[in-house]
Amino acid sequence: MNTRKIIFLICSVLFFTEFSYAQRCFELEIGPLWPRVLLDSQKPTAWNTAFKTGYSFDKIISLGGGVDFLWNRNNQEENLGGNVYKTVTYEQTYMFPISGFMSISPLPELKIQPRFSGQIGLNTLYFSHSKDTVVIQNGNNTSHIYENGWYMGFYWKICADALFKLGENTGIFTGLDYQWTKPKKLEQKDIFAKRDMSGVGFRIGIKAEI
Repeated sequence: MNTRKIIFLICSVLFFTEFSYAQRCFELEIGPLWPRVLLDSQKPTAWNTAFKTGYSFDKIISLGGGVDFLWNRNNQEENLGGNVYKTVTYEQTYMFPISGFMSISPLPELKIQPRFSGQIGLNTLYFSHSKDTVVIQNGNNTSHIYENGWYMGFYWKICADALFKLGENTGIFTGLDYQWTKPKKLEQKDIFAKRDMSGVGFRIGIKAEI
C-alpha cells in the first residue's frame, strides 16, 4: 500500500468513525493565503476555505478529517473601447487537499484560549494558464513542458489560533497557518512541472460541538 492510499485511509477513518465517549465537532473557516509560486504574479493572494469534522475529547484534543478548497484567478483584460473588454491572459489555480487533523486546546477553561493544530493529507491541484508551454533548451535537445492540467502531492499544515468561546459548545477562532505542498504534474516522467503552493495564511472560523 503506497503513501497516498495510507493517507486516504486514515482521513476516511477519522471522518466517518463514530465514538460514543466524545463530542462531535465541526469547523468552518476562510482566509487569505500567499503561496510561493504566486508571490511574483500580479495577484499573489489566494483564498482558502475549509470544512472539518471529527471528535472532541474533554474539549482539549480534537481529531478528525476535512477538505480544503483554495482558489486564485488572475485574468488580465484590455479595454477595446467603451464597455467592451478582451481577455489578454488568464491564469487559474484550484486546490483540493483532503487531510486528517489534530488540534490541542491546553487551557479549555479560559474564555479566550490558545489552540494549536496540524493537518496531513493528500493534495490535488488544477492549474490552467493561457500560455501553457514552457520550452527547455538543453544543448541540442529541446523539451516542451506543458504546465496546464492536474497535479498531486503530499500536504501538511500547522496552525496557531486564539479561540473565543461564545457558549459552552461554540466559539470563533482566528490565527495564522503555514502549509507545505509541492504537487507534481501527473503523467510526466523525467522532466516534469511542480507548483510550490507552500505559504503563510491567515484564517477566521467557527467551531461547534454537539
